[in-house]
Amino acid sequence: MAKLCKTKNDLEIKLSQYKRSYLKTVLIKILIMPVLPSITILYMKLVAGTVENFFFHALFFVVIVVMFGYIIHWNPFNLDKKEAAMIKHGVQGERFLTDMLVKYLPKNYYVLRNIVISSPSSKAEIDIIVVGETGVFIIEIKNWIGEIKGDLYDQNWTQIKRRGYRYPKAYHSTLHNPVKQVKRQLRCMISYLNNNSISCWIEASVFFSSGMVSVEVTGESNVPIFSTQHQGVQNLVTLITTNNKSKIDTIKIDKIVTLFVSNNQ
Repeated sequence: MAKLCKTKNDLEIKLSQYKRSYLKTVLIKILIMPVLPSITILYMKLVAGTVENFFFHALFFVVIVVMFGYIIHWNPFNLDKKEAAMIKHGVQGERFLTDMLVKYLPKNYYVLRNIVISSPSSKAEIDIIVVGETGVFIIEIKNWIGEIKGDLYDQNWTQIKRRGYRYPKAYHSTLHNPVKQVKRQLRCMISYLNNNSISCWIEASVFFSSGMVSVEVTGESNVPIFSTQHQGVQNLVTLITTNNKSKIDTIKIDKIVTLFVSNNQ
């Protein structure tokens, strides 16, 4: 079993902040909602019997209904549900692969999540880094669903989602090519470690963590792509543990891990 290094995780922090804001919003609405029935009851007792104008009564109830609708859709903390859903999916993907790597990698390997590194010319936020005797491995995780199609050299890929047999219409969206993304992270990592006088084997890969995704990508690249549906975890672990390009001693492993952890607290 590998070691999981605890570091600051911006995605987890953002998700936690969203959950707290959402709970506050629900609580505020629960406290406000009883006011409307109380106003209505008070109106019926004090006003309804003394005023015979139908339009006046109708206007009052229209105002109550509008206020009710406004409170239901009120967003006091400007919560972005779409962004929150993306963060949630990202966190779920990271948690899944982190747990699998910790479980299946040998004990002399380290797993780090959501690490930020920077070099003089660039900055990168890396989903998962594995450090061990076989090198440093950068893993970009995508918790996408549906059909993913594209070419390794394209700037963007296409995501095709279907809503089941009752809704056969396919929904297309454009997504950034994760291979190009992880290659930028790789270049940044090489520069980052060189600036800290560390030389070792560094490899990048892309992992699709959802069980509801199929990936059809053309072209050749030195960046391997793994998918949960095709024994991706086992294949990724094999790639990491059987790499014979170079070996890192314990002292250098500790130095690399300490560097990542100290800059992400």
